[in-house]
Parts: sequence; structure tokens; C-alpha cells
Amino acid sequence: MKKLTVIFGAFLIASAVLTSCSGGGDAAADGQRYCDLLCESQELMNKAMSGDQSVLSEATALSQKAMKLSTELTSKYQDDADAWAIIGSKMQNCGCY
Repeated sequence: MKKLTVIFGAFLIASAVLTSCSGGGDAAADGQRYCDLLCESQELMNKAMSGDQSVLSEATALSQKAMKLSTELTSKYQDDADAWAIIGSKMQNCGCY
């Protein structure tokens, strides 16, 4: 369970990086990708809370996807505040939690 907590912690750090940076392009689609990752993490957290020990490998893969997306969006929307506003709006209206 400690490893799972560390992995979800890494995912939350990636989330903080995404929401703290400034950020155009197809920001709505990228925001949806981010939202999908948030929903996946919520599903994994629910499975972990129910005692399902099989989520560790899934959580590791999800953490890697989150870090990759974080890096991609940070470089893509480095100084585009409008894009980050769109991504933030998608995040707030995700509907999975």
C-alpha cells in the first residue's frame, strides 16, 4: 500500500505541475486527455481502497502516462495562459469525481 501511495503522490505532483503552469493549440483535446487520466486515477484509487492489490502495476503505468502528458503539455503551452484556462476548465468539469 505504501508503494501505491507513492505512485499516487507522483501523479498528484504531475497534476500540480499541469495546473500551475501557463499554457493554445488544441487545448480542449489536451484538457480532455488530462481529464481522462484523472478519471482513471479515481477508478484506481477506488479499487485500491476496496483492497484490490492488483492495482499497483496499473498505477505505475498511469503514473508514467501522467508524467509524459505533464511534460508534453508544459512544453506545448509554456507561455499560453488561455490554453491553460481551457485545460483548467476541462479539469473542473471532468465529472468523474
